[in-house]
Amino acid sequence: MKFAGTPFDADLSEPALRRSGGIAFRFQPSKVFSYSALISYREQGIVIPKRNETSLNANYLNLFFPVEFDLNLRKVKKKAGPVLVLFAGPYAAYFLGGNVKDLKSNFPLKNNDINQWDAGLEAGTGIRIPTFSLQSRSNLNLKASYYYGFINSFPPVFPDYNDGQLEQLLLSKTGNRVNSGYRFTLSYEISLNRQKIDTFTAGGDGKKTYKRFLIF
Repeated sequence: MKFAGTPFDADLSEPALRRSGGIAFRFQPSKVFSYSALISYREQGIVIPKRNETSLNANYLNLFFPVEFDLNLRKVKKKAGPVLVLFAGPYAAYFLGGNVKDLKSNFPLKNNDINQWDAGLEAGTGIRIPTFSLQSRSNLNLKASYYYGFINSFPPVFPDYNDGQLEQLLLSKTGNRVNSGYRFTLSYEISLNRQKIDTFTAGGDGKKTYKRFLIF
């Protein structure tokens, strides 16, 4: 998370490692272009050591709609080789729950302690590696991306808290706080389309004996 124009700007924060997982559907109308829909559970957070090891943790239901461009890394037939992927697109997220805690206390985040909605852009690159040579039926995806939110995560209407309570919850009535971060993704992709297997016969005497070949 990034603070701007708040009392927390000068505090040194540390990157917080958080989890994300979900399922995506990718549609590929051409060899170099595809688009996807990803629904995932995403954890967001920040750690401020100078403030008694205070950490803010927020969990979201995240929808991401990237457009992908593929570039084959070597010339092979039927897209059987590794592919370099460039992707970018908008995301929207809904707050599911979280907390603010330090060495002494743990405060759950209520709905009026944070903006329920987040939206922004995500872009990145990666590599798609075929794991089965038969007409690219499955792939292993390794991706790295950066996302940045455009919505202030402070609540639109602040609860009636005193200054001490606002500071405990890392809230400020001035400035803004937006979600941002790097995402590293490992995924496995399986084709849902039925694929035709090409075969032909050759050899033998042409009557009773023959050999069948599968084309990979």
